[in-house]
Amino acid sequence: MRHKRFRALRQLKKKELILSYKLNGCTMCGTLNNLTFHHVNQKTDEISDMVSRRGCSISKLKTELNFCIVLCRICHDKLHEQERSR
Repeated sequence: MRHKRFRALRQLKKKELILSYKLNGCTMCGTLNNLTFHHVNQKTDEISDMVSRRGCSISKLKTELNFCIVLCRICHDKLHEQERSR
């Protein structure tokens, strides 16, 4: 039972960490709606998978988040469109 509480607490801390990164909104337009993470460098893992995965530590999640910028879905799509057209 104690282990379940620890896992639930760690899961909550991961979600709080994600929300803290999203507080300032989209890096490009500033909106607070439909925010996602865009990997600036080579992606090593999906953020959503890291939050839900049991074995993923908070420090590993922080490291991955430091390789990302926060974008709304619209700006994220625009950025990928620009990357594809190069």
